[in-house]
Amino acid sequence: MNIFIVDDNQQFREAIKIYIKQILNHNIVGEAENGLDFLQHYQYSNDIVLMDLNMPELDGYHAVQKAINGDLRIKAIAVTMFKDNAYLLKLIAMGFKGCVFKSEIFKKLPAAIHEVSKGNLYFPEDINLE
Repeated sequence: MNIFIVDDNQQFREAIKIYIKQILNHNIVGEAENGLDFLQHYQYSNDIVLMDLNMPELDGYHAVQKAINGDLRIKAIAVTMFKDNAYLLKLIAMGFKGCVFKSEIFKKLPAAIHEVSKGNLYFPEDINLE
């Protein structure tokens, strides 16, 4: 499985890269620190994009929406630490296929990747609806 990581926190990117490579045995095919950087480097050939929602330059919501306009095959999973800012209906409307809260990343990410890669949706039970 090929995974592209987008997050403005470099320490988080480094930690999640180690986890994805060494524990989950997936490939990291790229990383970006914000939505604009992602749009410039994304090749539209990756299986999963892990996308932070709150970033400078261009947030994750709009970065995914713009990427989908270029290639409908994108499978984006929102990764956020702000449960109050993650809204199920908005995520789905913008094109996300899943969401994992950073506080549960090591527990929930394997299932999220598995489900989204099969074409299913994966969202936390306690996510806000709006």
